[in-house]
Amino acid sequence: IFDEEVNKYRLKTKITMPAVTEGSVIEYSYTIRSPFLTSIDDTKLQYTIPVKRMEVQVKIPEFFGFKLHSNLKSGLIFNIDKSGESFRYAYQQSHRNNNGWTTSSDYSTNSIDYMLNVYTIEEDDIPALKEEPFVDYLENYAAYLKWELMYTKFPNSTIENFTETWESVTKTIYEGSLGKELKQDRYFRKDIDQLLEGVSNPATKVAMIYNYVKKKVRWNDFVGYYTDNGLKSAYQDGAGNCADINLMLTSMLQYAGLTANPVLVSTPDNGIPVFPTRTGFNYLIASVELPEQTLLLDATDPFASVGELPKRARNFQGRLIREEGTSAWVDLIPTTLSEFKSYMYISLDEDLKINGKTSKAHQGLYAKRFRENNGMSD
Repeated sequence: IFDEEVNKYRLKTKITMPAVTEGSVIEYSYTIRSPFLTSIDDTKLQYTIPVKRMEVQVKIPEFFGFKLHSNLKSGLIFNIDKSGESFRYAYQQSHRNNNGWTTSSDYSTNSIDYMLNVYTIEEDDIPALKEEPFVDYLENYAAYLKWELMYTKFPNSTIENFTETWESVTKTIYEGSLGKELKQDRYFRKDIDQLLEGVSNPATKVAMIYNYVKKKVRWNDFVGYYTDNGLKSAYQDGAGNCADINLMLTSMLQYAGLTANPVLVSTPDNGIPVFPTRTGFNYLIASVELPEQTLLLDATDPFASVGELPKRARNFQGRLIREEGTSAWVDLIPTTLSEFKSYMYISLDEDLKINGKTSKAHQGLYAKRFRENNGMSD
């Protein structure tokens, strides 16, 4: 059993088994105990292997009101049977007695009766997910259920609503630490002033700051939309997660007098947010508004040019958040055409011999891939 550190806040557990060959049947079970009382992991209903028989049952105490969301990108439809089931939870309480001379403890057994909302799925012959050309991330097209907490209603208490809007989600994230970090600029002022001395063109400023950050701070392979140790520490150490690097980039662009904002993103392996939720995002990039266009930037990729995003950040839409609390969706898919062109110049002489030369031109993401394959930073 191996534990892999995905990021500062998340671990992934992997298991291996000896002598597993094609046709082996593997059975395993596990229990997840979570302190996050009000959240439920996605319920997977389809895998990369066919499933002969699936039986799924989710039981939720009546105190939690959840709404179900299916993956609209999946072509499979499952019948979900909802029913109720009574449940009794027994617990023990201790009472300490003190008469001034001796201390004793009494124990009493109590119980709480409540209802469980039971969701049941029974399905036969579920087809496997199949690899297809031009599919960004296969799991995005699998059948699964997402659980959105709408409210809680505990005994002897009022209803607490949790259903949020995208505006409230982005405002909470921005006020959490993003806004505070963006305002810290004293640690880089001298360097940026020296870098941009005599430069007035906005596009040139963007390119110079972008390339400066790419060379100054190395990505540590951790994702997230919150910083690990703060932007100043990342700047001094020369390493940070994607939020450290791209928030720093955003802050420098703002300091240079440009309209720049952070953009929340979900990587392909994290799925696509289908309802307002903070856990739907796990990545952060920068945006900058120029007179002719809005550019999306990710300085974690040393091979990307201005306006190009690595594959991990190109997932449907991102949520741009502004200081005044407003937000908007932005498309993460490139709008400019990437091209690969081959040119051949050939001549045929009198002896039927062919002479000539060829040349190749890479543009956009083709050029980025060429730089990656040949170790050439932008």
